Amino acid sequence: MSFFDRVGKAISETAAKTKQEVERMARINRIKGEIRDLEKKIQGFQDQIRAIQLQAGQKALEMLQSGALESAELRPFADEIARLEQEIAACREEISQKEAAIEAIKAEAAVPAQPAPAEGQRFCPQCGAPVVPGAAFCSQCGAKLI
Repeated sequence: MSFFDRVGKAISETAAKTKQEVERMARINRIKGEIRDLEKKIQGFQDQIRAIQLQAGQKALEMLQSGALESAELRPFADEIARLEQEIAACREEISQKEAAIEAIKAEAAVPAQPAPAEGQRFCPQCGAPVVPGAAFCSQCGAKLI
C-alpha cells in the first residue's frame, strides 16, 4: 500500500469517525431539547396547580368567614389572615395620616408667616407687604398706595 493510499484511508476513517461523533452529538442535543420542552411543560402544569390551589384556598377562606364551612384545621389560617388584614388597614390609616401631615407642611411653606403688625403699620393692598410710612408706592410690587 502506498503512502497516499494510507493517508487516504486514514482521512476516510477519521471522516467516518467524525461523522459518527457529529451524529451522536446531534441525537444527544435533540433529546436534551425534548427534555427542556418537557421541563417547561411541567413548569406550566405546576403553575396551573398553584393557581388552582390559590383559588381553592380563597374559596375555603370565604366559606370559613361566611360560616358555610367549619374546620378546626383551617380556622387558624383564617384567623391569621384576618389579623394581617387588620394590620394592613392600620398601616394604610397611618400612611393617610402621614400624607396629611406632609400636605400640612407643604401648606405652611406656601403661605409665608406674617409678623404681627405693629400699631399703625400699613400693608400693600396688592401684595400684602409692609409699607414704609409716607411711601407712595410699594417697595415689593410697585403698586400705587392710596
